[in-house]
Amino acid sequence: MERVTPHHIKQQLRRIAKSKFALSTVVTSLIILVTAVLLAGVVSYFAINVTSTRAQEESLALTKQHIWHDFNTGTTQAAIIAINTGGRDVVIDKLTVRGQECEWSKVFYAVVSDSISGDLLYNSTLVDGGVISVGGVERVFKQATTDLTLQSGKTLIYMLNPDSITVSDVGLTVSITIFTSQAMYYKETNVQGAGGIANVSGSSGSGGSEASPLQLVYVSAYYREFDGDQVAIVLTNPSGSAVSLSWNALYVDGVQVNGDWWIYYDTTPFTSNLPYYTGKNTIQGHTLEVGPTTHTVNPGQWMIIYYQKDTLFDETDVGSTVSVVLKDGNGQNTNTKQVTVQLG
Repeated sequence: MERVTPHHIKQQLRRIAKSKFALSTVVTSLIILVTAVLLAGVVSYFAINVTSTRAQEESLALTKQHIWHDFNTGTTQAAIIAINTGGRDVVIDKLTVRGQECEWSKVFYAVVSDSISGDLLYNSTLVDGGVISVGGVERVFKQATTDLTLQSGKTLIYMLNPDSITVSDVGLTVSITIFTSQAMYYKETNVQGAGGIANVSGSSGSGGSEASPLQLVYVSAYYREFDGDQVAIVLTNPSGSAVSLSWNALYVDGVQVNGDWWIYYDTTPFTSNLPYYTGKNTIQGHTLEVGPTTHTVNPGQWMIIYYQKDTLFDETDVGSTVSVVLKDGNGQNTNTKQVTVQLG
């Protein structure tokens, strides 16, 4: 047997290094790089899979959200349906309306398993053990005392007098947020009027001592030297009865205004103050029409109204505050709005 010496081993290694079948430095580096990338991809996929699996364990779907302000009592209600669509129980540890936490003593809930086709409706009373009809079925509501545990299924939630909602918020968009230990769930809705007649006083000197169902939501006043002064109004009829309104229904600082008016009406709420109307521009995407002598405001209807008169204001009124109120066809006053006269 041939003796293997160190010199012989070195010769063999040199021969291998010079062989055309040996791996080059570039190829070796590529193998190492590809291996590292594959390993990183496997680790990333595993991490994403674990995270996604854990996230899917909790899932809430929110629907049929409402907020009402009762004009008669001054109370507010919020309602929403929370559906637990995940694979585990969910604990609700906080409910907020427009960022303000609602006390548990003001929260009433009912857990149901059947499908709900009907909407949630305003209720004049909320009490522990009270019965509310939802989707044609009588539901028994319990008063919450602490965090709510939602098992798989649907939970109906009513909140009484959530903070920060007043009559001035009718028509505005506000949020309802449900907080759990792992996430927050958010829905927006417009504040609706409820209760029929608005519990507000009229303006002295405008005639009528009772409150009109019509509600002034946004009011702007404009002085314009050559084109005419204007009062721009967004109003709604949250009552269950139609109310008439005429071209001379406007009172500014207790003085009746006889002038021109333009109107637009819809069932969709208008959610901001109105600019000066030139007669050519559209208002919130709508084209106004010259108002008739009398217009009927149907239940649930919203209106844009522009009253115009050349001598309604003068230059010295710019920056000052005036009171604006409407008198409906029954001689009843709407709520009064205090507005600052602006340049048109």
